[in-house]
Amino acid sequence: MAIRTSDGHHVEAVLMRHAGRNTACVSSQVGCAMGCTFCATGTMGLRGDLMAGEVVEQLIHLERVTGQKVRNVVYMGMGEPLDNYVAVLAACRYMIDRRTFSLGHGKVTVSTVGVVGAMKRLTVDCPEVNLALSLHAPNEVSLLSDSHQDNARCTSNHDELSFESLLT
Repeated sequence: MAIRTSDGHHVEAVLMRHAGRNTACVSSQVGCAMGCTFCATGTMGLRGDLMAGEVVEQLIHLERVTGQKVRNVVYMGMGEPLDNYVAVLAACRYMIDRRTFSLGHGKVTVSTVGVVGAMKRLTVDCPEVNLALSLHAPNEVSLLSDSHQDNARCTSNHDELSFESLLT
């Protein structure tokens, strides 16, 4: 589903239906600064961060349009969630709050290309949230090949996990 933000941009949100549960895939940014050449969002550059309310609003829209309750959330839509840390943290806290969506421990997963400092902070600031490390490449050979190592991780100005450290 394409959702228009308050400043006129569009982000994507998807409801994935599985036996007995519905998982919302949400966006955290308009575009992405990571520059992964095999990712459509990565090639468009970063156009802006979403506010916490705009992240949560994706769940509300998905539930209203589909008539289905969201049981799980994954941050695997547009953007690098940990590059928008403050808003993502606030949205995660709102999603797990018993007075709002009441998503239980482990029902929210933040997927990242490896923004290490923010990964460490999130484990302390919101331990109820799962972290997923996204190791994508155009194909498996590129992901595992030393000669194509740059395809296995995106570049940013942050402290990154190195591919070598993940294999040792």
